[in-house]
Amino acid sequence: MERLDEEKEDRKKQFEELEKEFNKIEKKNTELERKLEKIYAEQKAGYSASNVKWKEIEKKIEESEKKMEKKVEKVREE
Repeated sequence: MERLDEEKEDRKKQFEELEKEFNKIEKKNTELERKLEKIYAEQKAGYSASNVKWKEIEKKIEESEKKMEKKVEKVREE
């Protein structure tokens, strides 16, 4: 009977240790998920900023092309 009590106590300790370890792993997992979400958000914001910059560049190119066309037309008229 005493042996069974010892085994039961050992198993209880093992269970508690495993439970503590599991809780640590869950906490670390949660932290990593938050970091990952932050990285995704930053990446998405970066893409949005890049798209805005690209659109600005395209607009400037269009304006430059229009100016060049006007200059070419003036030269042809002369």
